[in-house]
Amino acid sequence: MKYFVGLVFLFTAIPSFSQGVYPLHPTVGDTIDRDEKLDYSLFAASENDNFNFSVIKYLNSGFILIENRALKESNDTVKYYNDTLLLSQEQIIEEQQKIQKINAYYRYLAEEAKKPKQEDYKSVEKKIPIRFDGPISDQLKKEDRMKARLANDQRRMEEFQMGLRPREVGLQFGPW
Repeated sequence: MKYFVGLVFLFTAIPSFSQGVYPLHPTVGDTIDRDEKLDYSLFAASENDNFNFSVIKYLNSGFILIENRALKESNDTVKYYNDTLLLSQEQIIEEQQKIQKINAYYRYLAEEAKKPKQEDYKSVEKKIPIRFDGPISDQLKKEDRMKARLANDQRRMEEFQMGLRPREVGLQFGPW
């Protein structure tokens, strides 16, 4: 019988709780969780301590913020309770603008990351060829050839590992 009464209460409470719920913003939805509250700095007047989630309701031509909080008691039990806060339409608009500004900022950062980076003076300076004559030039040429050989060897090894090169190596000595 206890379970039946509990189920009846649960099924009657859920629809009444969801009636009149006002979604703050499409990004956030109708339920503001702890991460969204902290990430978007929503409702600074309410404390972040013990905050679980909140819902905005539209009742009697006004907005109410219902915050669900959890308080851990001395005997290791958790007590859940709801705080309510009256909101004006201006506060709702201000919170929506916060979300839009932060979303616009992150879109801007994503677009900037896609753009090619502008070269600074030092990187342009590195690309200017320097010509040496004599033994320094020979040493640089030798190092370049060695780097090219190592790069080719690495490429061949990768092709071999992918199965693009045969296993045998045929060597031919002289015209016999």
